Amino acid sequence: MSGDPQGTLTHLTRLAAIGQQTGDLEWQAKAQEGLGLAYTYLDPRAAIPHLERAEPLHLRQGNRMRAGTSQAKLARLLVDLNELDAAAEAIARSQRHFAALDSRPLEWLSLLVARQMLALARGDLAGAAALYGEAEAFSPGPSALISAIRLVHAATLRRQGQPEAALRLLQATRTEPVFMNSMLPLRALREAEALADLGRVAEALARLDEAQHALTQLPNDPWRLGVLRLRASLVDGPAAAELRRQAGALADKLGMA
Repeated sequence: MSGDPQGTLTHLTRLAAIGQQTGDLEWQAKAQEGLGLAYTYLDPRAAIPHLERAEPLHLRQGNRMRAGTSQAKLARLLVDLNELDAAAEAIARSQRHFAALDSRPLEWLSLLVARQMLALARGDLAGAAALYGEAEAFSPGPSALISAIRLVHAATLRRQGQPEAALRLLQATRTEPVFMNSMLPLRALREAEALADLGRVAEALARLDEAQHALTQLPNDPWRLGVLRLRASLVDGPAAAELRRQAGALADKLGMA
């Protein structure tokens, strides 16, 4: 994803139209999945139908791996939107697609990320930690998906009362050559959360500034909501009240009040 989600959206909309006109299922599937990713940054709930449309288009080509990956992406978005039952259904569909394959491709890690996120969101910290171990054992080497899995594990460690370990893991990802720029806001937010738990408020606020700057390049409203809520908890007076107001308005917009 480039730093211009709106431009990407325009390009993918044209690509989808061409695919429909020509009957090219591969173009249509790629366009729908790409539109889902673009809308994740612009309007997360609008991304859902595009990711849902991608699955049958992949299946019509006999591509179970891509069908499974598209459902895993949908599940991750649904967890971010706190739609946990719907996320579990998408994960189940993804699992069926990957189970039909003769072997596990690297893309299987996208399903593991989704399962890990759902376990964490439901408070199953042991389950989330076990999935992290499974991912590390499976991975043949560095990958963007492993980086994403490490971000979720850092949040798990923090919830387990280990903010120091969480911070070490997050800081280690800063030297990973395949870390995706789109994950920069989330890493900064997770670092801020760990620093806040350690009482290092000034450093936490600096990380929130970093997250906010990254979000101006690649907006992500669920992550922005996390930034607003954490900042509101770290400041006092009118500033905190204004941040809580902004967070409430954004939560209403996302249907996450």
